[in-house]
Amino acid sequence: MRERNQQGSISVNAIAGTYVVLLGINMKEDACKGLLGFAIERTDRTEEEHYKSTTLAQVSH
Repeated sequence: MRERNQQGSISVNAIAGTYVVLLGINMKEDACKGLLGFAIERTDRTEEEHYKSTTLAQVSH
């Protein structure tokens, strides 16, 4: 499954496989000022569990 979403100056592309999801995040350069990274959250609707990432996805310019 593939999904794309854009809001303002950020767009996210998600490609879901059987066990993993690949995320591509793109922002306009002027919106990156002061940005340290992204936190990822996941909800398992089958088990009714919610997860947050414990590491920071770093931004490279």
